[in-house]
Amino acid sequence: MPDLSSLRSTIESAYDSFEACEYDRTIELCQQALKAQGDQAPIFYLLGLTALRMSDLDRAEFYFQRSTELESSNPLYFSALAEIYGAKGKTAAAIACWQSAIDLNPELAEA
Repeated sequence: MPDLSSLRSTIESAYDSFEACEYDRTIELCQQALKAQGDQAPIFYLLGLTALRMSDLDRAEFYFQRSTELESSNPLYFSALAEIYGAKGKTAAAIACWQSAIDLNPELAEA
């Protein structure tokens, strides 16, 4: 069983690294967290954001897709995936993801 305070610290450091645009460090810390904790949607989401900032749409798509698979109740994950699909010209998939996000949080329809 991993030390939860150490794991929490690793994840917080990963977010701090992301905010500081230290993307290689963000990836490294996320990988440590995944190794210690196993698959966690928020970690994959952060990896997706990192890949997006690094202009790697394929990797961002993979990570956001994994986030939605692990936690299908979070509209943020679906909206992020919709953005990637839209950027890649996958219109039908983008619409489906936006619909999932709106179904989970109707206030998104107003945005």
